[in-house]
Amino acid sequence: MPASRPRGSTMSRLWGNAREHAKKDDDRLPPPGLARQGGHWQPIRTPRRHSLIRLVAYAFIAFLIVIGVSSTLRTRSNPAVDHAFPETNPSVDIPPDAAHSSNENTEHKSPQIEQKEAYDGPVLFPWLAQSLNAIGSTQGNQPKNRNVLFAAASLKSAATLLPMACQMASVRQNYVHFAFFGRSDIPLKELLKINGVGLECPVILHDPRPDSHATSTENRMMMAAARALCKHLAFVHVHAHYINMYMHPQAILVDSTRDEEDYLLAGIRDQVRSVGGALIELPERPATRLSWIAKLDSGALAAWDKVHIDILIHAPRNGVGNLRRLLTSLAEVDIGGMSIPHLTIELPYKIESQLEELLGEFQWPPQSDISGHRPHMLSLRHRIPRPWLTEEESTIRFLESFWPTNPVRSNVLVLSPHTQVTRQFLHYVKYSLLHYRHSNAATIQNWDAKLMGLSFASPTTLLDGSAPLSLPEPDDDTGSSFLWQAPGSDAMLFSGSKWVELHGYISQVLDRQHSSSASPALLARKEVSKKYPSWLEYALQLSRLRGYYTVYPGRETTSVILGVHNDLPQPPEEYANDAEARRGAEGKGLADDATYLFDPNWQVDILHTLPQDGTLPYLTHLPVLTWDGKSTSTDELHKNGLEFAARFRREVGQCKDEETSRRSHRLARDLFCKSSDEN
Repeated sequence: MPASRPRGSTMSRLWGNAREHAKKDDDRLPPPGLARQGGHWQPIRTPRRHSLIRLVAYAFIAFLIVIGVSSTLRTRSNPAVDHAFPETNPSVDIPPDAAHSSNENTEHKSPQIEQKEAYDGPVLFPWLAQSLNAIGSTQGNQPKNRNVLFAAASLKSAATLLPMACQMASVRQNYVHFAFFGRSDIPLKELLKINGVGLECPVILHDPRPDSHATSTENRMMMAAARALCKHLAFVHVHAHYINMYMHPQAILVDSTRDEEDYLLAGIRDQVRSVGGALIELPERPATRLSWIAKLDSGALAAWDKVHIDILIHAPRNGVGNLRRLLTSLAEVDIGGMSIPHLTIELPYKIESQLEELLGEFQWPPQSDISGHRPHMLSLRHRIPRPWLTEEESTIRFLESFWPTNPVRSNVLVLSPHTQVTRQFLHYVKYSLLHYRHSNAATIQNWDAKLMGLSFASPTTLLDGSAPLSLPEPDDDTGSSFLWQAPGSDAMLFSGSKWVELHGYISQVLDRQHSSSASPALLARKEVSKKYPSWLEYALQLSRLRGYYTVYPGRETTSVILGVHNDLPQPPEEYANDAEARRGAEGKGLADDATYLFDPNWQVDILHTLPQDGTLPYLTHLPVLTWDGKSTSTDELHKNGLEFAARFRREVGQCKDEETSRRSHRLARDLFCKSSDEN
């Protein structure tokens, strides 16, 4: 056997004494009291100083060997981030089986680390690259696309989200992705099978579970969820590829209930602010409460947590019966998964004791939908005492009740006191708002340019009350929804931009009327019945001048979301002493109209009242009516609006002939050529 290679001088001095002792003892038999260990006789005696040093050195070398071997094995099984995400072309088309391509056949068991505390080492993503590299055709490298992501960490949440994801994907409006961030080692293909999802489900699967996920700390899993979504150069290799880089999801949907893991919600909430997409936190039973969400496209979903709705109610001067019915129904409304609307109630100058008692008991938002601290989302406004409001004062009071913080994102929902809503009313409001103002089709075709607002009450007569309104025949593609040039006052949603324009228009009309001894002939004729509030006259004028229209749902839909009562007639305060207004408020003198068409406890899903399995029709496909009930087209409305605006500028705006065609102004100042307000 060849001799050992000599060691360094330092090591020789350390081990030299040991070799001499070993040689001297080789030929001796062990005396009594000696023990045999490892095939060699070793004397049992108190260790000397050199023996202790040797023992420490052996332990240190063994420790280095163990660490080196462990590191090598971990590196081979979990490559570094830049190796786990190879530089490949992100525009590669999705293969035919990409909907389920995420190593679903590989049982990637995380290495079990035998230590008392859970693993908290560097975060690596061994199984994420394959699926991300395969979604190039979804244009995920562009900030605006059609990608929507469902994310889950617990098996219960995955069971909740997977059917919703498949349903949305089957509509074929979005590229729908599902990512599992859990600790379980279950393969994704098995996860689909357990939840009854077949291979026909067109959802694209991703596996962003980190290495050692089964034994990772809560903080490491939270960090992994955050890093998997977004590249953060402070702690991640510059060439790493993550979900946001390859997908840019327009919306991320998660289960916000106790079923979901806290680390996922914390990690996603932290990163969504930086990536810019919408975070949709689903409540309990989302498949039934928010079934309509599967019908929205990526553009509408991207605006989910960016739009806001204010509710405005003007309490009647006398009686509280109608208001009590409305507030009672609002206290039961479902706001799960949505931002809470701010509610403002305008009170008359004289508050009856019954009204004080009613407001003292009313809670907003509904207690059942809020846990923990209750936000303050209710405002009461009590005007300075005066006997009666005039038409002008009532209009001013109405316009001053609200002002949008952001005209693009803010909306105001005007509810009449004689209305009553069902639990799913606000869900339909948001569904309609996102579809008609923020969907991809709405953005591309600029629907908002001519959209005055959304009405949620079905009209039966013309605004002047002279004749019934003849509604268009229902269609298989659009149902019975239609566009009407006349806005409504019972339940009407105005966008912030249209509210700003209406505010500017009314302020200038009132200024013109004050500066002239006689009201212009064009404004002298009243087209709206006195059973409606005075501000509706101005809203109709602006709609005619601009060629605007309002979306009205079919009666099948309104009957399951809203009731308009006339059993307790209450004309607007400015017309309270007018006999015509009181007759109009009472209707035809029959029993309450809403009783036959409306049930506040209606349980019918709103999607069942809409055509094409619950899809809201495109605005451009709906039939159109003029303000006086005649069938027309949007082009004809626009043409008539230009002609009416030219006449208005001459007769009311005091414009010269060459000034009758001007570019629209957001405050309607283009309609007035001489104004006392030039700012």
